[in-house]
Amino acid sequence: DAATLALVVPIAAEIAVTPWGAAMAAIASLCAMAAGQLPIFPYHRLAPVMLALLALLRYLRAGGSGPLAMALCSATLGVLWSLDTGIYAVAGVAGSLVVARSLRAEVSPVTSARLAIVTAIAVALPVVVLLIVRAGFRQFAIDSFVTIPRAIDAVWALPAPPAPSWKESWKWLAGEPARYYLPLVFYGYALAMAVHAWRRGDRLRAAQIGTAAIFAILLFRTAAGRVSWGHTRYGTALFGAMAVAFLLEPLLLRRRRAAAVVAGAVLVVLLEVPSNTASGAKFLAGWRARQSHAGLVPYPVRTGKGIYTTEEHARELAALNGWLAANAAPDATILDVAGERSLYYFLERRPPLRCPDIYMLSNPTLAGEARRQLEANPPALVIVRGTHGEGEFDGLPYHVRVPWLAAWIDRNYPRRIEMGRYVVATK
Repeated sequence: DAATLALVVPIAAEIAVTPWGAAMAAIASLCAMAAGQLPIFPYHRLAPVMLALLALLRYLRAGGSGPLAMALCSATLGVLWSLDTGIYAVAGVAGSLVVARSLRAEVSPVTSARLAIVTAIAVALPVVVLLIVRAGFRQFAIDSFVTIPRAIDAVWALPAPPAPSWKESWKWLAGEPARYYLPLVFYGYALAMAVHAWRRGDRLRAAQIGTAAIFAILLFRTAAGRVSWGHTRYGTALFGAMAVAFLLEPLLLRRRRAAAVVAGAVLVVLLEVPSNTASGAKFLAGWRARQSHAGLVPYPVRTGKGIYTTEEHARELAALNGWLAANAAPDATILDVAGERSLYYFLERRPPLRCPDIYMLSNPTLAGEARRQLEANPPALVIVRGTHGEGEFDGLPYHVRVPWLAAWIDRNYPRRIEMGRYVVATK
């Protein structure tokens, strides 16, 4: 996660024209992602987009097969890293290259033959990886491009916020709708700036602005698909750097101070700079305290070597592990429906399902597969309650979202055993 966030710095340096502009752009993007308020978040999933964008910007500026290969390979391998962001990276690289070559915006373009060779290598790499791990190509294709796309919106989507009201514009600016709608408006403005730069003959700047805008618009699909606090910020990861590099920095360089003050004030509010700064500073200040193990004990399982928890949690985990050791075969599976998926790792037990994301089992195709797998390989126990209660997803516990599974558990695992925070269902 930290390495992915760090990629914001060289990206900012590529699109800004001054050192102070690059610094401001990097800070702005970190604030746009709420990196200060939410330091623990799966930012690593953004890696394909960030790497591909950085490499493509360097190729547009300096040419060479190396950056181009990096952009293409980051994108194609990104499909295996994270399906959605990998697809955004592939579409971003492909779209940007087509536009740049069509408008002759590359400073030092590679030959068509070399581009074809690099593209072929990039396309072959994920195939090679799948061959090495002996993955099922047919199942991968069906899951990635048929089953999940059909299921994801019904399971995962959240609606967009209300349309903006201009009666209380400043209050609206500080609210969630502004953080959803204004980046889209700015991306359209960025595309217009790219066209303007190309018309005045600055083809490199046009390519930089256009490429960043294409990637940002594609990445926004994450926010558009699931309009939640975290996903809106995740989906606008490039907004802060672009707003500084393509709007605020040019205003300052042209000494249009009044416009720069207004734009800066809007960005400070929109990107929650004070909140991110305060939360980030507090997090850094607590670094030394977090290195102390006072009041903590080692994890009581082999997989917890080197990490610590509370004494109460250690007792609960030891009780759960001890029950499994006494009552289940070493290769027996367990099923978690309470949002405690880390137990699969700590207890070294596999789930009986190929899709252990319980909320996805409301999809008929995945539900049918899960029924067959549960009947063929029933788990030793089911974790039905944990740290977060019944593992609600968007306010719905599993027995509401997946009633067939709740009925199957009650019918086959009628006993309930309490082990501190954990409640497990057994036969």
